[in-house]
Amino acid sequence: MISAFKNYDENGDGTIDSKEFKNALKNMGHDNYTDEQVLAMLKTVDKNDDGVIEWVEFLDMMRMVKQSGANTNFGETLMTKSGQAAAKMDTGTGSHTYMIEERSSISRLINNKLKDKELLKDRLPMDPDSDDLFHVCSDGMVFIHLLNLIDDSLVDMRTVNKGSNLNIYKVRENLELAFAAAAGVIRTTGTDAQDFLDKTPHMILGVMWQLAAKIAVQSISLKECPEIMRLAESGEELEDLMKVKPEAILLRWMNFHLSNAGQNKITNLGKDLKDSKALIYVCN
Repeated sequence: MISAFKNYDENGDGTIDSKEFKNALKNMGHDNYTDEQVLAMLKTVDKNDDGVIEWVEFLDMMRMVKQSGANTNFGETLMTKSGQAAAKMDTGTGSHTYMIEERSSISRLINNKLKDKELLKDRLPMDPDSDDLFHVCSDGMVFIHLLNLIDDSLVDMRTVNKGSNLNIYKVRENLELAFAAAAGVIRTTGTDAQDFLDKTPHMILGVMWQLAAKIAVQSISLKECPEIMRLAESGEELEDLMKVKPEAILLRWMNFHLSNAGQNKITNLGKDLKDSKALIYVCN
């Protein structure tokens, strides 16, 4: 391991930077990765986020590869074991990248939440490890059903075109109906029916992840979880807590358990969770 590390550390500074890492991949027979993909893989093993791979990080990386099996593609191991796998596609406006785990998690959520919907039985469940999501979502039916999960009054199903062989005009009508209903629920600026018809991955994901996020926090309510009352702040009554948004309650819940664990509170559900430390304490 020491010999291999020194070999890849071409300038002898005790670390492997992105250029040296790319050369290491080439030496292993993987010369088809773009600079963007190399950086994505490097980030999966760069635990302290300093842009280089240090000795201990190198050992972790090699252990990850070894555990995955001798016949596993080296690059594929790094791209999937840590949930950082990215897919790249070329569009008329250039290249775009989306996270495979994002596609997978949204597919799983849709499979779970819409599994009993009669109008979707011919397309669900999707394979979360494929690009089924973009094909299944292209006609707007999943879009419409997700909106009605959030609020069953958003789309009147009597106005929806139904059937397995709808022509392009009927499909477009459904998509336009969905976008109109979504206007007050999520941000759809820059995305329209044509993006779904074209099955443009990053555009479809831009809509789907917003819907998924709203559905994921639906159960964060006093009705579903009366124990939330323990999160009331000084002076707050039941009525006050019922007005607090689910995301804000989730933040309070995180801080409730972090405080009990003797840890510092977080101020957001984004960058403060980036290193996963707070999540580990709360899971414990």
